[in-house]
Amino acid sequence: MAVKHPMGYLEDAKKRFDRPQIIRAVGSFIGIGFLGVLYYFYDLPLLLASLGSTAVTLFGLPKAPAAKPRSALVGQISAAIVGWCTQYFLGSEWYAAAVAVTLSLVVMVLLNAVHPPGGATALTAILTPQEWTFIIAPIAVGVAFLVLVAYLTNKACERYEKKPEA
Repeated sequence: MAVKHPMGYLEDAKKRFDRPQIIRAVGSFIGIGFLGVLYYFYDLPLLLASLGSTAVTLFGLPKAPAAKPRSALVGQISAAIVGWCTQYFLGSEWYAAAVAVTLSLVVMVLLNAVHPPGGATALTAILTPQEWTFIIAPIAVGVAFLVLVAYLTNKACERYEKKPEA
């Protein structure tokens, strides 16, 4: 088996990182960057680790079912509700973490809105107990903003993406 020359990997990477992906990378920077500015400079609670994973899903895998706006919004919000309720009733115990992630998965499947970062959101509610407003900010507001930026970014990419031939 021949070993691939290092420059071959670079050529492959150039093919994958085309203009639409550059636009999406800029969109990710704008989405997370704006939430970060609001967090760091205005002390608004709009930044959470699972939103970073949401950004990777929305901007890096735009055609995936988990990247659909409905999946992101419903998946994250339902996971935040499940996580918060689980922490409220069971506390921050090891079994509460397992219950929160598992119940959030079940709820997302039942709602046909599976968004993997939602599991991290449910776990965050257990590991760092939150007020109920956690469901609104950072989750609902943060995800809604990222979905809006991803929508605009994907619209900007349409002109550069190849359309399947009939």
